[in-house]
Amino acid sequence: MPEQTVNDDRFLLSDQVAIITGAGKGIGASIATTFAWAGADVVLTSRSVEDLESVAAQVR
Repeated sequence: MPEQTVNDDRFLLSDQVAIITGAGKGIGASIATTFAWAGADVVLTSRSVEDLESVAAQVR
């Protein structure tokens, strides 16, 4: 994931948990990686384990 900076604490999700459905690809994957980057602990769900493995590796 590219290095990003946040200039506003309103966008930080530290100490928050996000449950992302459809996180295996598309919009769900983008939301999962963005929320994780912003500091959230994310719970990922998808219909396919193979799709989740790639996204899970990015958010770890």
